[in-house]
Amino acid sequence: NVLEVMLHPKRNDIASSILVYTEYHTDTTVRFVVKLLGAQLGIFNESGFHKSFRLRETLN
Repeated sequence: NVLEVMLHPKRNDIASSILVYTEYHTDTTVRFVVKLLGAQLGIFNESGFHKSFRLRETLN
């Protein structure tokens, strides 16, 4: 899960990218509410949210 990795990075030298996330899924939709630090919001906005959260990548 991409959000879990961002919340709890495996390397100690990498700060968490997100504070917390909540899932609101149904049988037909997927919805996440993600809380970020102010600094991270700017970084994600600059690089693009789709890229930052890997929303448009092919999953294997």
